[in-house]
Amino acid sequence: MPLHDARDVANQIIRRAAMHRRTLTPMQVLKLVYMSQGWMLGLYGRPLFSQSVEAWQYGPVIPDVYHALKGYGSSPVLATINCPQEHYDPQEIDIINQVVDIYKDWNGIELSNWTHQPGSPWHTTWHINGRNSTIPIDTIQAYFNRLAHESARQ
Repeated sequence: MPLHDARDVANQIIRRAAMHRRTLTPMQVLKLVYMSQGWMLGLYGRPLFSQSVEAWQYGPVIPDVYHALKGYGSSPVLATINCPQEHYDPQEIDIINQVVDIYKDWNGIELSNWTHQPGSPWHTTWHINGRNSTIPIDTIQAYFNRLAHESARQ
């Protein structure tokens, strides 16, 4: 299955939140796109989208998604991003839906704080490689795989 454009993953998240009568800020969308990538890697061993994730000041960021949404500032995102709509397999839809359903009530700061935890891919990359460095996909995969295994033991 080909990798998706992270902007369309963002659109899937925006639509899913709307189904719950929720709007999301750009920061929330960015973190949920990242978390969707992480859980896809951690649970299924494959990426959801093709773009790199970078370690920015407020956490992991996919630059294409950031630039598409930055005009909203900290206001709610009121429309989807203008990009081709793609088709997703059932695992991909399930990951996106679960991420939104579980984290939809977390504000941008809470999501950012979650991504900043010691040992997280952002934290490791930020402190080793510095600001705006690409977070290695294998680092994301290993972290979310560990979270999945810890969750399964509980």
